[in-house]
Amino acid sequence: MKLEHKVELIIGLAFLVAGIFLNQSAAVGLGIVATLSGIYRYIKYTDLPEHDERTKKLSGVAFGYTLLIVLFSVIILMLIDKFKILDLTVPLVLSLIFLVLILSLSIFLWYFGRRSDVE
Repeated sequence: MKLEHKVELIIGLAFLVAGIFLNQSAAVGLGIVATLSGIYRYIKYTDLPEHDERTKKLSGVAFGYTLLIVLFSVIILMLIDKFKILDLTVPLVLSLIFLVLILSLSIFLWYFGRRSDVE
């Protein structure tokens, strides 16, 4: 990954996290746009390996586990809202779900990519 792609991803994620914690929807939007732009440029301008059967299988398993993590996080956010533990707004909830989705998918893809096979 080129340095400019890494910098753009880091800046985008920094704006996203700062916007979530400071409850600023403009910073969250800027973070999402910068992160997606960095991912798009990384995919478009780098030579990615061909997708073989192993990569497709690992990606499918990683997406399945990511879906479970996102569903559990939505349930937790619903319970937090139901019992009024935190004052949740729509941009905050969407940002948290998006952050959980990206982080869990990245972690699972990295973890399963290191293993030889998934049962």
